[in-house]
Amino acid sequence: NSTQIGKAVIRAPVEGIVVYGREDGGRWGGGEPVKEGTEVRERKEIVSIPGSGAMVADASIHESVLEQVVEGLPCILNIDALPGREFSGMVSRVARLPDKNSWYANPNLRLYKTEVVIEEGSIEMRPGMSCSIEILVAELTDVLKVPLQSVVHHGGRNLCFVRSGG
Repeated sequence: NSTQIGKAVIRAPVEGIVVYGREDGGRWGGGEPVKEGTEVRERKEIVSIPGSGAMVADASIHESVLEQVVEGLPCILNIDALPGREFSGMVSRVARLPDKNSWYANPNLRLYKTEVVIEEGSIEMRPGMSCSIEILVAELTDVLKVPLQSVVHHGGRNLCFVRSGG
């Protein structure tokens, strides 16, 4: 009836890019975007309009390095769609419990959802873009950096061959 159709109209409170919500991921996580004909229930996110403030990147942290990652650590982000550019960020939240979707995919793997606030340049980014995130947990000075493949374990020591004399 026309009363129900009138109640189905959704009006945006602000202008911006509309991002479709995702259906529950089920066993393998992720989930499909909400589409026409999808059954929705009360409090189900159908669409959202990301704020004009800073963008947030979602990361998954393995339990083996979880103790090193804390709120406030600086990050370097590389956005796949914006090659050659580096962005600064900061860890804003680390989940206290492992992500249930990662557990479904592999019961032996524990990943913790982590949010990184991108500090500048986010005007060029769009929701859903993929990126790589480097979290800076320590700063070391006076060190030599070599490829892992060049280090050899021999006699209880780690050795690296150095080219000398041509």
